[in-house]
Amino acid sequence: MYKLNNYWFSFVDELKYNNRYFPKHPLLNDLKKYVKANIKIVEKDTKLYRARIVNDIKDTPTIKFIDANGGRVILNYYQHLENFNFNQLREGQFLGYNKENSFVPLLSCIPGGRANPKFIPVLYASEQLETAIIEVKPLFEQYVSVAEINVDKRIKIVDFARDRYMPDIIDENYSIKDAINEISKLFSMPTNNQDDYLVTQFISEFIKNLNVDGFRFESSLYKNGINMVIYNYQKCRAIKSDVFVLHGCNYDIGHYCYREEYGR
Repeated sequence: MYKLNNYWFSFVDELKYNNRYFPKHPLLNDLKKYVKANIKIVEKDTKLYRARIVNDIKDTPTIKFIDANGGRVILNYYQHLENFNFNQLREGQFLGYNKENSFVPLLSCIPGGRANPKFIPVLYASEQLETAIIEVKPLFEQYVSVAEINVDKRIKIVDFARDRYMPDIIDENYSIKDAINEISKLFSMPTNNQDDYLVTQFISEFIKNLNVDGFRFESSLYKNGINMVIYNYQKCRAIKSDVFVLHGCNYDIGHYCYREEYGR
């Protein structure tokens, strides 16, 4: 722990109190080596998921009743998440938020986040549908719109998730290894501490300039869940969305789906 304090926390102190934008610290060179050794390729047509809390359910097509000439009505019912598959929807079918609101926000609406300074857009997504929903921390009976994101061009990301490979130079120096683990932990753990964002935002921007498209990290809220940050989000697009609801404790999540009936 003493070595970790001297190595990792000296970097954090340098960033917070001495040199916010151009820190000089040996950790950055070691981080470059780690990045080079832990590249993962996400292939074209991989599916990711992005969730947003629905503030007003009437803003989504799923919940709207439609009276269209033939007395066509959309009736809603509840289906457990394990019985849902996004293949039930055709591409371009947005039953949750529309295409624009299912993807990266407008530049003027982008708050500072774990991996991005204010106004700098990145795509936050998850590799699993359940992870995406749980990461937005819905309240009981709160609706969540989830978009399916298609990777249109293969992307190169840094892997901070499990089974990380530590280059020999890192394996021999436990303070460096521990520092990499601290970085991974900071990306994963929920926090309301803006000081933590300061560190993760810098590291994210540093990684972005190492010729990669993003990085992946473990979810601390959902076992075996993986989240992803994508800088070059233009290589992805939202292709469909649907609405889900937190139906009980222990994250019992249901799909708020629909069927169509005609006439009376």
